[in-house]
Amino acid sequence: MSSTRFFVSPIKNSLKSLFKVSDRFRNSGPVKVFGLKVKAKMCEFDDWVYDRSTNEIIPLPPPLLRYRVHGELEAPGFLWVGNNCANNLKDLLNSVNREIYPFANILDFGCGCGRVLSFFHDHPDTCHFYGTGIDPEAI
Repeated sequence: MSSTRFFVSPIKNSLKSLFKVSDRFRNSGPVKVFGLKVKAKMCEFDDWVYDRSTNEIIPLPPPLLRYRVHGELEAPGFLWVGNNCANNLKDLLNSVNREIYPFANILDFGCGCGRVLSFFHDHPDTCHFYGTGIDPEAI
């Protein structure tokens, strides 16, 4: 009987963690939240596989945070938008004959979980990036 309890306890704890709901999801309805959390758990495995199959140095935020920021759980779309925004910033500066890396300090106001900033990982030591935002769970 104790071996059954030992086996059931981790499952029970996992289910409890699935039902813990962030305030951001409270108005979504229990079925949608549960489905979202189950899909997020599956995405965590996909992230684990992705991290080991690439040489990317950009850390992925958890799936539920990606959902809050991006509206999707999956990493590829999240990363594509971050990369696209970073390239748009570079292109905008190039249009006025400037580069981003000669700036000493750069502030991303409303950085969220740093999706755009993470694509400037190759910056020189003389260029410093900072992020600020109102969502403490994202930072």
